[in-house]
Amino acid sequence: MTSDVAVIGAGPAGAAISAILSQNGFSVTVLEKNLFPRFSIGESLLPQCMEFLEEAGLLSAVNPDSFQIKKGALFARGDQKSKIDFSEKFTSGPSETWQVTRAEFDQSLINKSVEYGTEVIFNAEVKEIDFNPSSVQVSFLADGTEKKLETKFLVDASGGAMVLPRLLNSVSKPKLSKVSLFRHFKVDSRNLEESENILISINPNNKKIWYWGIPLKDGNISVGVVTDEKTLSSYNGSTSEQFDKLISEEPNLFKRLHIASPMRETAKIQAYEAKVKKLYGDKFLLIGNAGGFIDPIFSSGITVALKSAVSGSKEILKLLKGQKPDWKAYCDEMNVGNKTFKAYVDSWYEGTLQNIILMEGKDPDIQKKINSILAGYVWDQRNTFVKEPKRKLKQVSSLIERFPAL
Repeated sequence: MTSDVAVIGAGPAGAAISAILSQNGFSVTVLEKNLFPRFSIGESLLPQCMEFLEEAGLLSAVNPDSFQIKKGALFARGDQKSKIDFSEKFTSGPSETWQVTRAEFDQSLINKSVEYGTEVIFNAEVKEIDFNPSSVQVSFLADGTEKKLETKFLVDASGGAMVLPRLLNSVSKPKLSKVSLFRHFKVDSRNLEESENILISINPNNKKIWYWGIPLKDGNISVGVVTDEKTLSSYNGSTSEQFDKLISEEPNLFKRLHIASPMRETAKIQAYEAKVKKLYGDKFLLIGNAGGFIDPIFSSGITVALKSAVSGSKEILKLLKGQKPDWKAYCDEMNVGNKTFKAYVDSWYEGTLQNIILMEGKDPDIQKKINSILAGYVWDQRNTFVKEPKRKLKQVSSLIERFPAL
């Protein structure tokens, strides 16, 4: 079995990069460990995603009637509230996106890639990877049968599984970052504002505990709480009991959910921070979470995954066409967005960004630039809040301290 490019993982990153390469006339084989459709958490997209989906030729694959439109975000801490309208942003581009059911969304993307010529092998678990002078040999199990795939180039889009880095022993010792509990609910009624905006709320008693409320189509809502393991362990009981206790402390979500019907058992995910030694090599590239994890507070996961797929595919195409890829330029480009998201995540947990978002009477120019970040436009260096994220956030924070009613 041979292919120009092998891709590990059929999620959004794998679907996007395989679609682009297939459209350019190269043979692509995707190896996916699971059977699709499969449940996955992380339902909220950012408007910047729409451009990346378009570039990959995947936007037309998504049926907009299947998913809840998303126009912004509601942030809340007790009685303090702030609405972020994505249409009021600094960077031009789409201002709306969707809250999606990942099983259906991911299936539609990989199906479209197949239409472009991609071969997908589901239930395929990669066991060994050998790099030879002229090719890469991937050994995998498919439905219990050992198989081999010879390819010119390998893309790891396996997400947190980090298949290639782990096989190469190039992952730093994982460190537990955050833990999240989540459950899906059926809500009988909600208003338009609740439907079209993700809810991000903060525990009034602990700024390091935050919640998401993602409205899905047909009245369903994905609800989760994120904190650290030490904080979670202070709540006694089962996972479901811990979840219920945490929800009871957040009045905005509790109000929405006290008469809602659970649709799934409470689930728990532990997120680990793990760095890889190298994002690329002569015959491989890591994209999406396979190259590193970003905290989900700003729904950045799919945005980063699609961006890395679109940008990475350009360099792979150069290689396949006999040209020299510029992997440094690729890494530098990705680092712009990753560092921006990281600065905002750090500021969030420090409490600084929470105060900035919830403050009233912000300068309209500052608000638009921050709105662009929250809409996913973290590669626009014309925005000073992208170019110098830490300095600008510190600057706004100092103004809040001096002029609380600014």
